[in-house]
Amino acid sequence: MTPAMELITAAVESMTPAHGPARPAIRRRDHLVTELLSLITVAALCASCGRSPAAKAEEARATLNSWNATLELLARERAIGAVPERFAAQVRRAAEEERLKTQAQLREAQAP
Repeated sequence: MTPAMELITAAVESMTPAHGPARPAIRRRDHLVTELLSLITVAALCASCGRSPAAKAEEARATLNSWNATLELLARERAIGAVPERFAAQVRRAAEEERLKTQAQLREAQAP
């Protein structure tokens, strides 16, 4: 499991009470996921500054793999009802946005 997935999984588990999610817990969880995704993006961008094109390309590939794994985990958790649809939709939307940015970074790093 990637560090990003571990953070998201831990956040979801810590925000869901044993008897099921309450409305305030869902809002807190939604906010937390948004913050985590922003932090991951900023960290990835900062880490790529001043690096060689090959290193940037490798990091972009790793980021894409991480997002793919996150979406797979989300699908599994959603299938068993562990994740509310609203939350799943937000993560899918954020993942798609970040994957598009990362794909652009990968193309840029691979450009001659």
